[in-house]
Amino acid sequence: MKKVLVFFAILMASFKLGAQENIWIAEIGTWGDSVNASVTYDHCCFKGFYVGAGAGLTWNFAYPVSYLVNGTIGPTYNSRALVPVYADVKYYLGQKKICPFIDLKGGLLSDYTHKEVGFFVRPALGLNIKKTGINLGFEYNNLKGSPLSSGDSMMRGYLGISYTF
Repeated sequence: MKKVLVFFAILMASFKLGAQENIWIAEIGTWGDSVNASVTYDHCCFKGFYVGAGAGLTWNFAYPVSYLVNGTIGPTYNSRALVPVYADVKYYLGQKKICPFIDLKGGLLSDYTHKEVGFFVRPALGLNIKKTGINLGFEYNNLKGSPLSSGDSMMRGYLGISYTF
């Protein structure tokens, strides 16, 4: 019984120590015709280098498309909801109040409005000022499964603003 208690005490201490090196990041971004909100949980692997995972919701408000319904063209949708689920790799180039960083997100992208699925990659360069960050990069996404086409591939600029908890 004593060994079990010691084991749990060590386990809890390791979580307590490790929690100081983990960060939560909330980000809002855009690439012109879309608005993205996401949350990322990153773990510090070594000084300045973080690896994590995240999820979000994107609303694309300038995407008119129609689908076939019983052999005829059905209703036209003027927007779509996308859900990104991704891995994140981030490297901070210092430990000061004003700190540049390199960020790479990539993973699955699901379009629940039009029932498409694909992947995306979003590399960016940014600047962290205390707990607030701004990043600029581009996003490439590739959605497959549209009933009227072989899918969408898009590459466009990305601007994001984040807050680290």
